[in-house]
Amino acid sequence: MEGIARDITERKRAEEVLVEAARARPAFLAEVSHELRTPLTVIRSNAEVGLELDRDCEHEEVLREIVRESSTMSRMVEDLLFLTRTKSAAPPFGMEPVEAQVLLAGLARRNSAKPSDPPAPKGSCASTSVIEV
Repeated sequence: MEGIARDITERKRAEEVLVEAARARPAFLAEVSHELRTPLTVIRSNAEVGLELDRDCEHEEVLREIVRESSTMSRMVEDLLFLTRTKSAAPPFGMEPVEAQVLLAGLARRNSAKPSDPPAPKGSCASTSVIEV
């Protein structure tokens, strides 16, 4: 009977550590998301203001890139917040196969429905609308 009894103290400690980490993860992700949201908003807003100013702007392309990249990062932060609000790390929707041709046709229709902005005059950072990425 001696061979049957085992000390599982170490295993129990490891399980407790994993449970605690699982509890702390959503709070950590929410905190990180909120901490990133504010500076990203400031960066994007300042770049958009720079594009709106009516002056000779040699940095227009750089400002547009800042707006694009900060928009991408903001979407990632929103996705991260979405995941922290769910009970698990898995998205609350199912995966299913789709026909690529149907998907691409729908995306093309959606893209063509967006009004396009005329390009800003060369040498100017002025634009008439918010940059959509």
